[in-house]
Amino acid sequence: MGRESLHRGSSKEHDQDRSGMLRLIPPYISEQVSSNAEKRLVRQLRDLADRDCPELSDWVCLHSVNLLEHAYKRMGEIDLLLIGPPGVFVLEIKGGRVSRGDGIWEFTNKFDRVTRKTEGPFDQAKSAIFAIQDSLAGRLSQATLASVTFGYGVVFPDIDFVTDSTEWSREVVLDRKALESGIPASLTRLAKYWTAKEHSAPPRLSVKVISEITDLVRPDFDLPVPDAEFYVLSVGDRYIRTVAAADFPLDFGIVMDLENGS
Repeated sequence: MGRESLHRGSSKEHDQDRSGMLRLIPPYISEQVSSNAEKRLVRQLRDLADRDCPELSDWVCLHSVNLLEHAYKRMGEIDLLLIGPPGVFVLEIKGGRVSRGDGIWEFTNKFDRVTRKTEGPFDQAKSAIFAIQDSLAGRLSQATLASVTFGYGVVFPDIDFVTDSTEWSREVVLDRKALESGIPASLTRLAKYWTAKEHSAPPRLSVKVISEITDLVRPDFDLPVPDAEFYVLSVGDRYIRTVAAADFPLDFGIVMDLENGS
């Protein structure tokens, strides 16, 4: 329990058979994701992955990505981070009713709960992609970094976002009407917009570079216990030796007894 599975079988077994296909990482929705709009979009992406959508071949979708390095926040989170042949893109998802008055954004969910923010979703997405770009700058080679198109979009799955402004472009809006043409078409349009803003058209990212960026953001790892005969645990001037291979927990009641001289 605690997470909503998006596929059958283990993630390793599932992903080994997904070469050239859209991949979602992780392949389930955590109970910590409270946004129904975000859950719906992830499910739709999973459906596309299961149908082997050719338009999103070799794309990777990371959801709920933590941002430890942010220009003006102690910590942030990206709803969806998409890494594919056209580049790297942040999607900020805002479900329900959306309004802005006197510079204050209001987001109303299906329970009529209202959240107010001075920072709008476009600024959220923009600052997030800058944070990812800055973080990768210290980890990718200059040549690889220069080949990557970075961009962002804002998803309004429940409304037709018809308001124009000099603060955002219609090309980065994925609203209900745009999504009617399908997620692949919406992402293709978003990618073309950001690619066109480059002074020279960058090359499409290879599977190797997509994998490298994915591993830098959300690496897989398996760290074994060091191969040692035993550990030494210091308790005051006494020592307890515990066998590393033992299949039972250390009784800390005994530790306290020893520390107290019992």
